Amino acid sequence: MYPRFALEYLRRLLAYPKGKGDEHLSLYLEVADKDSLPDGWSRTAKLTIILIN
Repeated sequence: MYPRFALEYLRRLLAYPKGKGDEHLSLYLEVADKDSLPDGWSRTAKLTIILIN
């Protein structure tokens, strides 16, 4: 995983090929340094993922 700078916050796309305890792919978009953000912080994000098998 490589963090990508988007807007003004660092984000990570986390991939779990076998899910979290099952056999399904799980993907998560995570704010990298969320503990440094103020209480109540939020951001709307639009994410498009295309998977080709």
